[in-house]
Amino acid sequence: MSERPYIARHNYSFVSLILLFLLCTLPAQGVCAALQFTDDFENDSSFYRWQITNPPGARLQSEYVFSGSRALALNTAQNCVAIQSLMLHRTSEILQKGFYTHVCFMLVPETGPLPQQPREWAMFFFYGMLDQNDKGIGNPWVSLRQLPDGNFGLALGFRDTVGMNPLIFPMNTCVLPVSALKWYSFESYVRMRNDTLTDSIFLGYDCIFSQSIALKKGFETLKGVELGSWSWHPGTGMREIVYDNFKISESRIGPAPERPRITYPSDGEAFTGTAPCLGLDIPDQPHIDSVECAVVPENGAATQARILAKNTCVWPHLLTPDRVYSTMARARNRFGRWSSWSQPVVFASSAQPFEGDRDTAFSIRIGKIPAKGYPYFGTGDTAWIMLDMPESVAVSGYVEINVSSEKVSGSLADRWNFDTLPINWVINISLPESTSSFIRMHGVNVLADSALEGPAASMIASVYPWKLVNKDHGTVTAPFIMDKRLPPGIWYVNAQLTAKGGRTWYAAPRFFRHVPPAPGHIPRAAACVAAILAIIIIIVAVKLATRAPKETPSAMRETYEKIRAYIAENHAEKLTNEQIAAHAGLGVHRAAQICRAIANTTPMQMLILFRVNRSKELLRASAKSVNEIAYEVGFSDPNILHRNFKKIVGQTPSEYRVKYS
Repeated sequence: MSERPYIARHNYSFVSLILLFLLCTLPAQGVCAALQFTDDFENDSSFYRWQITNPPGARLQSEYVFSGSRALALNTAQNCVAIQSLMLHRTSEILQKGFYTHVCFMLVPETGPLPQQPREWAMFFFYGMLDQNDKGIGNPWVSLRQLPDGNFGLALGFRDTVGMNPLIFPMNTCVLPVSALKWYSFESYVRMRNDTLTDSIFLGYDCIFSQSIALKKGFETLKGVELGSWSWHPGTGMREIVYDNFKISESRIGPAPERPRITYPSDGEAFTGTAPCLGLDIPDQPHIDSVECAVVPENGAATQARILAKNTCVWPHLLTPDRVYSTMARARNRFGRWSSWSQPVVFASSAQPFEGDRDTAFSIRIGKIPAKGYPYFGTGDTAWIMLDMPESVAVSGYVEINVSSEKVSGSLADRWNFDTLPINWVINISLPESTSSFIRMHGVNVLADSALEGPAASMIASVYPWKLVNKDHGTVTAPFIMDKRLPPGIWYVNAQLTAKGGRTWYAAPRFFRHVPPAPGHIPRAAACVAAILAIIIIIVAVKLATRAPKETPSAMRETYEKIRAYIAENHAEKLTNEQIAAHAGLGVHRAAQICRAIANTTPMQMLILFRVNRSKELLRASAKSVNEIAYEVGFSDPNILHRNFKKIVGQTPSEYRVKYS
């Protein structure tokens, strides 16, 4: 049975009682106010929102995650339970209306061979109910066990009262097999009205069990929701159960729909129209009722449009030509729950969209992007333009590539004919075994080597961007070097492939951005040297500023003993670094310096050690609970005692008591 906190008794004045009454009549905050609670287990604050019965058995991990970056894992060998308190009395309006509890879960199996018979059940989820004597029982609960084929069986248990009468639903009967290392959406519905308890269990969208039973007298309170098990048995075959996306709501939540995928435009595509028809790949899920698309301009605010579950979305807002946008999509189920947004697709709009026949056999890639994501290239960087084509075509024919600044023209067709170097480059690459390159000059393709030796050689050579054009099987690589004289902004890449016999392929255009250094830009090497020198100067200045006056070793030892004695005498009180240092007539930093010099510790570490040592004495000599001991020695939370006791002693307080009491 859990320990009740001690409540001090005072004599209240009439005014105090009135104020207390007003406070009690205010709406409660947290889970029970509107019965809305969400925890995605993304940070350590989750451990303050839950009661963890055995903290070493719970961890926030990133190996298996449903969404976000972390999820809660409960170790199956450490009898660990995470409790979310509800305390709903049978007369509460919330319980009489009913509510839903949703969580995503994954089973992580043990490594090695499958366990031998008998295969034991382990609790996974249950509601804690209390009778008039505060005795509790789970009703309903869900259990799991590994099956001979390596999968796990899911089973339900119910009682018609909180007493110990037989089960309504036998716990040893498998309802549904579930696989390891796969995420499932689990949801439970509970309602209590007129002594009738209604339970429903959902896995995914399907209701796998539902019942209404008349409870016998005695049921008083729905205590809370519990994840994990108080008693794991060997042979379950599970190493951990991972939980994510925990939600409590008064309405059905349902599983998160799968994310749609943007199929048009493709990532990095250019010459997309100002009123594009976005292409979508929507998961084949009958419960998806709508899809929402968003288009976000570079350095601008997003606009959104909601459509029915279709594979296309004609964007209702005109886009600005020669501007970079990103688009993404998400799906909604019929209960109103949204999926996460899809991966953003970056594209550039144009007043004259590309209308050629796209052939996936011939495509453009921009490789070796300096930064992750959007293709920015600074002055001196190289944009690696790679053309992928069938190997059968790559041994003959030729490829034409156009790389042009946004300042050339809004027309894609015009860019193939302009000789406006250096803002518009057209290069023709022959595809025999020895690759030859030609530059478009005055409407004529001139061999690149000849152009670099002709009348315009000095101008062309100074900014000539193409270096080391080569071919490897079905890929032609044309590195394009960003010279400082090439204008900043968007650069478009177009390509067409003409095979022997005259057949022509057109690749979907791509783009990248040239970002020259800002005025006053310092070269990277010089910036690194300057930063290192600045750090050295700051470190020296801090050391000089904080250098304490010299003290004799005996004076430091005397100050240390004064600090230690103060902590020993007052360790059960709420002490701070400031209070400890002030008692010794020092600042916080100086007090820590002296403790490190004499004992290689800090005042706070010394305080924790005194509390842990005192708790060891109480564990050996008294019958007080671990929670009571934690508060008595000065810890504000029993979890802090568990954590520090395990770190210092190497055992939990309970293990220490069993061994030494």
